[in-house]
Amino acid sequence: MKLILSTVLALSLSIGTNAVLPPGYEDDMWCPAGECKIYSIPFGDDYSDGPSSSFYFCYNSVTEEVTDGVWTGSLTDVQQPKGWEKPEMCSKEVYSECEYDHDCKPTIRTEMPSDDVEHSRGEKCGCFADSVLHPFDQCQGETGDYCNDYSCIGRDPCKNQRAKCVIQDNGAGACTLHNKNRDYDDDWTAKPTMKPTKKPTRKPTRKPTSKPTPSPTDGGNTCGSSCSNDSDCFKGGFVQCGTCNKVHGTQGYNTCIDASTPSTPAPIPSPEEPVTSAPSSKPVNPTPSPVEPMTDMPIHMSMPMEDMFNEKRKRGYVRGAV
Repeated sequence: MKLILSTVLALSLSIGTNAVLPPGYEDDMWCPAGECKIYSIPFGDDYSDGPSSSFYFCYNSVTEEVTDGVWTGSLTDVQQPKGWEKPEMCSKEVYSECEYDHDCKPTIRTEMPSDDVEHSRGEKCGCFADSVLHPFDQCQGETGDYCNDYSCIGRDPCKNQRAKCVIQDNGAGACTLHNKNRDYDDDWTAKPTMKPTKKPTRKPTRKPTSKPTPSPTDGGNTCGSSCSNDSDCFKGGFVQCGTCNKVHGTQGYNTCIDASTPSTPAPIPSPEEPVTSAPSSKPVNPTPSPVEPMTDMPIHMSMPMEDMFNEKRKRGYVRGAV
């Protein structure tokens, strides 16, 4: 039994709007000669999981029209239209819906092809990502009675939607929707909604290889302290001078020293020389002893000369007397 294109589309709808068709139904795409194919996914990331015909289209660079392609497969009898060719991807210079996220904007759909049109995509009064550079044709090429207008009131379908630009391998951009309530990912430039954890997320992979060396000023500095044996030099903490110097004649005898530092002999004092006074250049004048004033001794004319002489000797006033 031969299948026609409408049957293939009906089969795709029965499988599911967002379901990928199995091999044999959409193996090759065909477009009118001279046209290239574009990637367009204005209704959201979910459509990227659907059949290829839901996001690949034919593009005429002269008329700037976007049309559906014809898909053939080994399990269908759909034939290649006469004169149609397998298209190449349009370069970004020929067709690109965006370069940055601000080239796309969430928009409520107010026009849609009638129910008689089988290739209609999206939902009426739904949200889609419209392009500033290449606006989406809401009627999808249909006119007159085949395109309906809608007055959309009530809830805003774009409330939790964000339009973003998806860059393809050839550098061309496509506008699509992203749900703001989704978990944070690398493509979303907005701030994440999750709160950072207060606890560290990763423990150290290894412990320190050695303990830090304490400072010599920590409670065990006994250098220069008096001691009688080595145990007197250990007071706890970091001990720098743990040896009691018992070498006679060395500097620091009977004190705590660092054993790695050689002992220095104590300095030997030089012999003392007798202190002699230098001769004075000035003559030394002995201090004369006080001389008692001489008093007159009464002399009587009747006193013999010998008595007078003896009397003076007793008083010490006779000059030249021994």
